[in-house]
Amino acid sequence: MSLRIDTAALAPGGEQALEALEAYVESCGLDHALLELVKMRVSQI
Repeated sequence: MSLRIDTAALAPGGEQALEALEAYVESCGLDHALLELVKMRVSQI
């Protein structure tokens, strides 16, 4: 399957920012199950 939008080429700074945010969220100390629920809800919005 081919990419519809190459986000790495279009906005490399944005992709790096999202990766940094994900690293912070994973290390912030919140329960893993809660983080998964939040990610699921965000994906629905």
